[in-house]
Amino acid sequence: MTRNEVRVLDSCRVVTTEGEIITSVGHLWLARSSKVNRGPRLSRVAGQGLIPGIHRAVSVGLPWEAENTRLAGWMAGVLDADGHAFAGGRHGSWVGFGQVDGAVLDLFLAECDRRGWVTKVTRREWTQRNTKPLAKNPRDFTDVRINGGMWESCRVLGTLRPERLFPVAARMWQGAVVGKTTGDVEIVRVEHIGQRPVSVITTDSHTYIADGLLCFGTTAPEAEPPASSRVTAATGPARPS
Repeated sequence: MTRNEVRVLDSCRVVTTEGEIITSVGHLWLARSSKVNRGPRLSRVAGQGLIPGIHRAVSVGLPWEAENTRLAGWMAGVLDADGHAFAGGRHGSWVGFGQVDGAVLDLFLAECDRRGWVTKVTRREWTQRNTKPLAKNPRDFTDVRINGGMWESCRVLGTLRPERLFPVAARMWQGAVVGKTTGDVEIVRVEHIGQRPVSVITTDSHTYIADGLLCFGTTAPEAEPPASSRVTAATGPARPS
């Protein structure tokens, strides 16, 4: 982030199925269009130009906060001890861990379920994996991967904050391209609300995330932001310019 200042600008309220955000009428958002026959479905659309039923705002999901509970601390410890996090590449990004069958595995899966995190569970019998002299533990083993791609992996790491794996989250989304695991939300309505204080934000990448929605940073009037769907800036406040 290279600038963050408050200005009073002509604004509108954009209401989506996940909430609402106040933006200047000219602020550019990344949107998918449902009525495009040719060319890319992703485009930059000004706040006042978002049309319900045609545009959907590209979203990484609702913002998350670090969970400060005993169970969250325990889950972070499990990930730090037996987990792994992979950032980018042709196979995508993910968070997972391996564990022998038992109480630790059962509780971790139950807590993922309670938080709405979908898991892929692959069970490996001891006879199938005991092909090397070092594999001497005569117990079945389970690989767990949290589904949902890059943004869900960031959500898991950002919520639990495992000390060893947490730095991987930044490598997951910086420079990432909007892909199939990046969702969108329906535009319910756009209301003109006149002059309102909003945050004017610029970043070195010209992009950032505001309340889970992907948008472009403010530039000088004569400068156009790059036509890019790469996300390389930090999360912004609820009222972008």
